[in-house]
Amino acid sequence: MTEPEDIPAGDVILVVPLRCALTDHPDDEESHHLMYEGAPWSVRLAAKLLRQSAAGPSSAWSHYLAVLPAQIPTPVTTYSWDQIKAITYPPAANALHSAGALVADAFSHSSEESLGGDCDQERLAWAMSVVHSRTFGSAARKGGVGVRMLVPLVDMLNHGGDEAQQHLSGAVVATDNVRWDLRGPGVSGEGGGWRMEVSATRDVREGAELLLSYGERPNDDFFIHYGFVPRANPHDEVVVFEDLEEALDWHYQQFDSQVLSGSRVSEPLLVAFASVAQSRTAVSVSEAVQVDVPPSEDDVREAETAVALRCSEMLQALQPPVTWDLAVLAADAATAGGKEGWTWFSQLLLRYHQHYLSTPSPPQATVLSASAESVHMVDSGDSSGSSRSGSSSSSTGSGSGRQAGGPGSEVADSQGDSISGGMGGSAEIYY
Repeated sequence: MTEPEDIPAGDVILVVPLRCALTDHPDDEESHHLMYEGAPWSVRLAAKLLRQSAAGPSSAWSHYLAVLPAQIPTPVTTYSWDQIKAITYPPAANALHSAGALVADAFSHSSEESLGGDCDQERLAWAMSVVHSRTFGSAARKGGVGVRMLVPLVDMLNHGGDEAQQHLSGAVVATDNVRWDLRGPGVSGEGGGWRMEVSATRDVREGAELLLSYGERPNDDFFIHYGFVPRANPHDEVVVFEDLEEALDWHYQQFDSQVLSGSRVSEPLLVAFASVAQSRTAVSVSEAVQVDVPPSEDDVREAETAVALRCSEMLQALQPPVTWDLAVLAADAATAGGKEGWTWFSQLLLRYHQHYLSTPSPPQATVLSASAESVHMVDSGDSSGSSRSGSSSSSTGSGSGRQAGGPGSEVADSQGDSISGGMGGSAEIYY
């Protein structure tokens, strides 16, 4: 028996022939024959998974199916209606509703044969969650994704993505230590067919867990399709405006003196908005208002102020208020003995209170008395819980991550035009 040893960077750790994978591609004759016209790739692959599951021991993938989790811990499969209603960030709530609607629509249009026989909607939701959380995708020659694959063993690797240090203000550190690549017949002097190779991206110490990046995704994507949110995710995004029309309307209400009659917009409004938005969105905004002059520094500063105002409005509109979340995070950090985390969240809570929530006589007052050893909270208002997710926007995974375009890309497509925007001792904090 081989003794355990360190793995040097570049070494191939695992090879899986692609004949072992369950696949879907645009020319899949079985799916075209059994599935309804226009069925998304995720539905086709989920249905194929269900057909193999219904085949039992006779399926060539029976051993793979036997080790799949009986429940995927995502909101789509585990949240009650009350828990779904408690999500107060609209883009996340809308994305979750769209994911549920996709399952319901697929179930209503699919034949019994295509789903492997006697199958209910709950079983289809399970298969869809398996597909959205475990699928890899290869790049097509003409762009986009070509073949999507459920690859045994490789899909068991946990996520290890980029992590921002010092509470999102420090350097970004990659925590993954492996990547995957597809190799064709005869590559690297080997025969056989196509295969997936997993190799070390850096030295891996004996006994260390192998971690694979699932891609540079916002928190909502992880939350809805994987059932977790990464620690200190530097790729998180927040939808500030759903589209250009909403941005124009909001700006007109706030700064009507800067908007001229008709559709023309005087500087510095949307040209500056374009400079602080994502580059793809920036081009479309600039073209929409027919302005080619690059924004000045004053324009950018004014746009950043407007975006900050919008973010402040969104934070204050959340129910329960964001201060409740900060208080809970500070309390959790103190309970866990994390003095640094408690200090950070407590100071952030105090700053938020000082800048946004100071009033002569607040209608409700909540006190957080905290130290590194103990935390006590008294809430004079509504203490009902709430779930929130940080963002909702489509993002594309890196070559070393999971499927390009992200899990649930049909659901995320509708958000493609979104405009995205950013303690020690003891304390007694009122808000």
